[in-house]
Amino acid sequence: MKTLPKPLSFCVMGTPVPQPRPRISMRGGFARAYTPADHPVVPYRQAILAAALAAAPKKAWREKFAGRKIHLAVWCCFARPKSHYTAKGALKADASLLPRPDIDNLLKAVMDAFMLGQILDDDTFVARADPRKRYVSANVGSHVVVTVSCCTPRRFVRRMSRK
Repeated sequence: MKTLPKPLSFCVMGTPVPQPRPRISMRGGFARAYTPADHPVVPYRQAILAAALAAAPKKAWREKFAGRKIHLAVWCCFARPKSHYTAKGALKADASLLPRPDIDNLLKAVMDAFMLGQILDDDTFVARADPRKRYVSANVGSHVVVTVSCCTPRRFVRRMSRK
């Protein structure tokens, strides 16, 4: 039985940026979808790519995960804004429980960074995703932690009904 490769993890400091809806333009009678070059997600995806390549070179990523089902865990941590606290430093009762960006768009930005950097062949190999978002204390600071691993093979056992 083959052993699965070890997971790769990395952390990117800074506020996680969600992937925006694509802009559509017409060129030569054809529609094309794009993300504006001045959108904050562009440097965010570059930071994700740089951290991923610092964790392992592109060749190692491809050798470990090429053609395998992937489990992608993305934990987005946001620093609480000062407006969530009272003058005495206590958390306000009406402070929101979760950060604003949609979790699917936060995950999409990370997956797009992998695709644009050609670390993974295709995002269709992501069989399981574990995106999370939460607030952290201001001294920790906003960041995102990404862990990529292979999905463990599961044996499907048919249950026999007793009569």
